[in-house]
Amino acid sequence: MEEADARRRATVEDVDRDLARRLRRASKAVEAAVSERNQLVFDATAAGCSTRAIANELGVSHVAVFRIIQRAKAAATADTEGGE
Repeated sequence: MEEADARRRATVEDVDRDLARRLRRASKAVEAAVSERNQLVFDATAAGCSTRAIANELGVSHVAVFRIIQRAKAAATADTEGGE
């Protein structure tokens, strides 16, 4: 009985390690995708696209697009001020 429990624990630990590794990889991928999306939104507005047109393409509200732009501007300002 103890041997079966030990095998089961080992299997669960292996699955947990694999799951943790996959979760970290997925988290990094999501972070990269969000970063790319935000940069593209910022670029689209710089190119003259309206927030409503961008929102329509993304399937979000124009307010959500406005917030993405505001965060991108704040991050750019913080990077510029931090580099001086």
